[in-house]
Amino acid sequence: MGWLTLHVDEERGVNSLRRRLERHPLIASGLLILLVDLSVTLLGSLTGLPLRIFSVAAVFLLAYRRGLRGGLPGVIILFVLPWIALLSGMASLYPTPPTGQLIVALGLIPLMIVMGIDSDHRRRLTEELHRLAITDGLTGAYNRHYLDRRLRDEMARADRYHLPLSMILLDVDDFKEVNDSYGHHTGDEVLKRLAKAIQDDLRAYDLLARWGGEEFLVALPSTGLEGTLLVAERLRRLVAELELGLEHPVTISLGVGSYRRGETLAEVLKRADAGLYRAKQDGKNLVMRAA
Repeated sequence: MGWLTLHVDEERGVNSLRRRLERHPLIASGLLILLVDLSVTLLGSLTGLPLRIFSVAAVFLLAYRRGLRGGLPGVIILFVLPWIALLSGMASLYPTPPTGQLIVALGLIPLMIVMGIDSDHRRRLTEELHRLAITDGLTGAYNRHYLDRRLRDEMARADRYHLPLSMILLDVDDFKEVNDSYGHHTGDEVLKRLAKAIQDDLRAYDLLARWGGEEFLVALPSTGLEGTLLVAERLRRLVAELELGLEHPVTISLGVGSYRRGETLAEVLKRADAGLYRAKQDGKNLVMRAA
């Protein structure tokens, strides 16, 4: 039984290492090429045969095959690593300074450059993936999943420091008529323009998310109910005055609710939704709070 457990642990360790190397092709290829180079060089030292040229040839072949997998790491593997291997082979033919040292230095310079390029490429890719994970693909506002998590953090912060926290739930009035009259492409453009206008009007630390369909949620940290009613009214006027190129102006209805210490997120949103329902019932293009 102990042998089986050890075997399973070893297998997990190997699989974990393999997954890590698959995520970092440049490192994996560099290790493989280094292993081949060292093996051939060691064999040449033991046998006294001039095998260094075969090491360089093997590095070129490996770099070519692995570099074909594409992407920036592929370009680095395909062009730079063989260059370094070639210079390394030349350095072995001129072991005495300063020629050998100069050749090795020439090999290290492009290596440092491409490592910096690859690091920057991965950083930008990570940032882009993070942005896609937390934002709505159409409007660029936060998505519901992300704002739900942020709201819980803001509620905990409000409890800890005894700060106000309020929310605005807004819905585009008669949005189905926009889609039916002008098409879904125009409807999408309306949502994008509306979301940008609202985002530009908010403070840097306020939060805007597409809550679903044509419904958006605005979270206002450090803002009480009265201040939130003023913000909601400003947003209502802002949207009503937007020039969208349609026959009739687009309007929104807004419901407002403030967090009360110890409440759940669902309870706050229920009050904001009740305010939105009242605004719709009383004629739309209004700001309301729960009765």
